[in-house]
Amino acid sequence: MFSVTTYGAVMAFSKQDKAFCVLQFAKTESWTCVQHAFRRKFKKEAPERKSIVRWHAKFVKDGCLCPSKRTGRPSTSEDAVEQVRTAFQRSPRKSVRKASRELQLAPSRKRLQMVPYKLKLVQKLKDTDKPLRCDFCIAMQEKLEDNGFDDRLGFSDEATFHLNGKVNKHNTRI
Repeated sequence: MFSVTTYGAVMAFSKQDKAFCVLQFAKTESWTCVQHAFRRKFKKEAPERKSIVRWHAKFVKDGCLCPSKRTGRPSTSEDAVEQVRTAFQRSPRKSVRKASRELQLAPSRKRLQMVPYKLKLVQKLKDTDKPLRCDFCIAMQEKLEDNGFDDRLGFSDEATFHLNGKVNKHNTRI
């Protein structure tokens, strides 16, 4: 649906309404005749002269009443893309907003095919967990001093493995 403002009220016109107006205007070449025919057929307020003439001109030019594709943001030069790439290689933890302010460019990592992410822990920690975690850290530091323990130690960002065989993959969201 498309809208046209008439004396403060917003009138919505469908593609069918527009097509009718364009065909009538092509036959009669009179916007007043189009308005009369529109009121008779649809039993509602007709579009304004400007709208009828604009729809007809668009149909003659494009062959369609569909809305034009919008061009979107202006393109960024390759020089600017390279400037952003080097800025993020120097300091990858820099926020997109901070980099865009420094380089005076629109904020975007899309052209670089870089995806920022944050790890978010979703398991709830209780007050009793803090001393247990400290004890674990101390025990791990003692074990790391033993020869050969670090060869048997493995870290994974894929899941949490428990001694009973259960694998929890849902504690961390990326």
